[in-house]
Amino acid sequence: MHVGISVVVFDTSALLLAVTERIDIINDVKEAVEDLIIPVVTVSVVRELWLLAKRGGKRGKAASLVLNNIVPHYFSIAALDGKADDDVLSLAKETGGFLVTCDSGLRRRAEDNGVTVIYYRRALRRFTI
Repeated sequence: MHVGISVVVFDTSALLLAVTERIDIINDVKEAVEDLIIPVVTVSVVRELWLLAKRGGKRGKAASLVLNNIVPHYFSIAALDGKADDDVLSLAKETGGFLVTCDSGLRRRAEDNGVTVIYYRRALRRFTI
């Protein structure tokens, strides 16, 4: 049996949705990829989450939960600090990894660039390829 290791890059939208919908995003992604995964966020995604957390409200509360309880326990942080969408897309492409997003525009850009996208299927209540 071959066991591979895949880099899986998460964007802000996917992390927020996982919290608001109470989804075990890491488990969903592991099942979809069928490999060992290295979950990664970029510095730019962490910055986006931090700015949302500072603003407060529902999204801010979700962002705080992601920053305090999820990122430190499950994610490696890549030192890319440009525009978050550009960073996650280029990292997924460079590593031959996957991109996890709920942003349809980013999903299209990724697919146009040959990056495999894992996205949320509301009907299934889970993330799938």
